[in-house]
Amino acid sequence: MSFYKNAASALIESGAEPIFFDFEEVKLFSSDKTILRSTLSVSSLELGVLTMRQYRFVARRTAVGDQLVERHIHKLLYKLPELTEALPDVLFYTVPVYPRLLKNNTLCDILVREFSKNPKADLSRIAIEISADILYEQLDELTPELLKVKELGVKLIVSEVGDPFCPLLRLKKLPFDMAFLDTVALHLKDDDPTLPRSLVLMLSSLKLDAYACELQNEALVPLAESIGCKGYSVFATGDGAELADAPESFEVTE
Repeated sequence: MSFYKNAASALIESGAEPIFFDFEEVKLFSSDKTILRSTLSVSSLELGVLTMRQYRFVARRTAVGDQLVERHIHKLLYKLPELTEALPDVLFYTVPVYPRLLKNNTLCDILVREFSKNPKADLSRIAIEISADILYEQLDELTPELLKVKELGVKLIVSEVGDPFCPLLRLKKLPFDMAFLDTVALHLKDDDPTLPRSLVLMLSSLKLDAYACELQNEALVPLAESIGCKGYSVFATGDGAELADAPESFEVTE
């Protein structure tokens, strides 16, 4: 566990709950700054502890994912002033969100409501991370909500980019700031980096910096830099720290 991930987890840790904060560190090639991808991992009798990947899979497919996002934003904004002071080299913290919340036009309302409870939180230190699933949706229905979120000063990241059927050119219609690439899309285990380099160049033409996320090992880092990625993370194992201080009236239910 890196210093930043460990420090952030330790700051939030307090007591034992069935929901855990987990972090994946994205390191930048150009500086010592870092980005922390955060998620809520759920510990249940039926499923055990969900890793970051497993959480993303479950949350995007179930209604409980919406409630987890709201709780996630609440927890992060509550602790953000302390995190900012303790970890000044962390540029921002990401929160995974799914198109369902954009369709319901509720994401901006959640951010505004939670910010009103925590006005000392710097929203420019928050990034909403939306999976590339959004590119298969009716973009005209989702763009207004994205623009409202961006007006708050929150960054927008498209993640898991690189599905062979992913309509990348549709990204031009959406106000994203950067892209997190799927490891499968990078094909960094291959000797020929032509295809992943072309993907990074295409994203650059759309004014999106690319980050190689969840690399299988550190040996792939030089390849990620050579094809033009701005930063990287190494595959997270899913360890995390317990959360506390959630509203007593908030319950995560199916």
